[in-house]
Amino acid sequence: SIGHGLLGRMKSELFWWAPDTDEHTAAAELSSEQLVRFECDALLRAAEGSAELSGYEAASIDIEAAYEHLAGDAELIGFVPGLLDVGKSGLAGAILDAHIEAHPDDPDGHFWLGETVIRVVASGIWPTEKLEEAEMSIGKALELRPDYEEAEVASCTIARLRGDEDLARSRFEGLLTKYPNSALAHYNLGLIKLEGDTNAALEHFRDGAERAPDDPDYPVGIA
Repeated sequence: SIGHGLLGRMKSELFWWAPDTDEHTAAAELSSEQLVRFECDALLRAAEGSAELSGYEAASIDIEAAYEHLAGDAELIGFVPGLLDVGKSGLAGAILDAHIEAHPDDPDGHFWLGETVIRVVASGIWPTEKLEEAEMSIGKALELRPDYEEAEVASCTIARLRGDEDLARSRFEGLLTKYPNSALAHYNLGLIKLEGDTNAALEHFRDGAERAPDDPDYPVGIA
């Protein structure tokens, strides 16, 4: 709550709302436990606001500050996809390591750790030998959630990054049988078939575009 203080200067007052009532308390009157929760929430909100307003490249400073104080907090994993999109794999990996330690039975943590390794390998920074680590993480995610479509896509991608296109094609075709509306399966099959069967590749890109109309990768594939 922001209002005018003495001499017209702005001052801010922080209030704590009880979850189940409309009663609120000034932050100065909070218990030490409530104040810690308040500060933690403020760190997360600052990171979220920064990411929304300025993008993940600029927000990584606020996200790292939140991580340093809240390592293992379940909310932090929500920043991982955006961090990976701007190449902040180190911070994403640190968040995921702490998340898995705090929440070992959460399949999302294992999936995103595997996905992080896959992306770093695909960028050429790490060698393909690192895919063994990705395979272990993805396998753990599928063990915890057998119908985890994104993890199954990642498993297929590992075969493609290793250069085994026959195995990758077989896995993606099996994935498409299991999930007929999987845009990602269509996209990857389009990439695999681009060299030898452009007509089939084109159909996969078109099918993927129908299922994910806002994703720019499919029009690029079609072009």
